[in-house]
Amino acid sequence: MFVLNILVIVTSLAGCCILSLMRFPGVELLGVSPNWLLIWLIAWSVRRPIWQAIAAGICVGWIYDALAIANPSHVPSFIVVGVITASLDKDRYIAENFVSVAILVFFMTIIAETIIAIQYFWLQIIPVKEVWFNYLRIVTSSVLITSLWTPLIFIPLNKWWKAIKV
Repeated sequence: MFVLNILVIVTSLAGCCILSLMRFPGVELLGVSPNWLLIWLIAWSVRRPIWQAIAAGICVGWIYDALAIANPSHVPSFIVVGVITASLDKDRYIAENFVSVAILVFFMTIIAETIIAIQYFWLQIIPVKEVWFNYLRIVTSSVLITSLWTPLIFIPLNKWWKAIKV
């Protein structure tokens, strides 16, 4: 069962990487596609302790940076999202159905994109006016499209991890 679980983890993460690289008609909104790796990280962190969420945030952040050749890094935003998700009282706030998780992804996407915008501002990679304009467009699009596509990744992974009692 352990080997099968590792296979599911690696396969689902690789699938999210492939989805991140592809552009499908009707999946993008204003040129922004779903953040598949963020969805995967949230699905992982919902059922894990904080230290595992941090480790996953670092690994998934590095993978995202490698795929996107990103500057600034997505590692800090993914660590924060993983920690917040793992810290939530699951019994009280998350019913582990796709609606509550879509709402969680909605807010975690805002947090992740805000951390990226702060990094752009702090590192002065892009002028402040451009950061603000892009932030509004990207957050609005990313929040909507990522939340809508959350069940595609979350439901199968959550059912699997419930079945093996992680």
